[in-house]
Amino acid sequence: MRKRYIPGTNFILNNEKYYPNIELVAENKCSSGSTKFVEMIERKFINKDTGEELPPYVQVTRTTKPEHDGLPDAVSALPYYIDENCEPIFIVGFQYRFALRNPGVECSLLAGLIDKADTEEYLKSGNPEKTILKAVSRELSEECGEVKVKKAIALNTIMNKSAGLTSETEQPFLVEIEGIPGAQNLEKSEFISCVEIKGRDLEAFCEELESLNSSKTKPSIIIFNAIDRVLGKEKYKKFIKESIKAKKLSINNDLDNSETLQ
Repeated sequence: MRKRYIPGTNFILNNEKYYPNIELVAENKCSSGSTKFVEMIERKFINKDTGEELPPYVQVTRTTKPEHDGLPDAVSALPYYIDENCEPIFIVGFQYRFALRNPGVECSLLAGLIDKADTEEYLKSGNPEKTILKAVSRELSEECGEVKVKKAIALNTIMNKSAGLTSETEQPFLVEIEGIPGAQNLEKSEFISCVEIKGRDLEAFCEELESLNSSKTKPSIIIFNAIDRVLGKEKYKKFIKESIKAKKLSINNDLDNSETLQ
């Protein structure tokens, strides 16, 4: 079935009526494959339009967060700070990933899971943004050192990661941090190095990722999405320009205070 997108027509919502009415009729945990973070689930469906039972489908589900529409399973961040030359310095992660075939290294945003404590807090406060940013701050402190989140803006809505395999969702953010990345606080099974990229070099870095031909290092889809939006969307450029403006103002104030003291 081929369709053409037509702006201003509620295209996405209207498109839903062309798909079959699928209903979940059974769901069972698989006897093996479950861990602290994930579990394997076999799900059975019927097509209510035809009454036909569909083949069983096995998927991976996160165990760390009860399902809730207001929160993603995971958060990720493209953090940056403004250096003494008033230039934005972006930080990306290179992480050893056990699931990769070789196994290998993934170049990605810094990321982590929303946990059950986060969800419980959200259910009390009803504020998804506060809960999500708390998780972002925690993960950045673990993966790139004791830094603080100054401000953040979502780079996308909550997104599916690999719908053919898992129900896991993720939401990426552009985050200005306060402080210089330092000592990490990683789990024993985490091997993450943080790479700093000057703002002027961000496009060249993305181009190198696009042309990367390596059996050991692979880029994530989400890092391309994040960098493209930062480079191409005016609202993200403005977000960073405001950080630079604030840094320049802070430096000028420090100079004024220094001259006053003299």
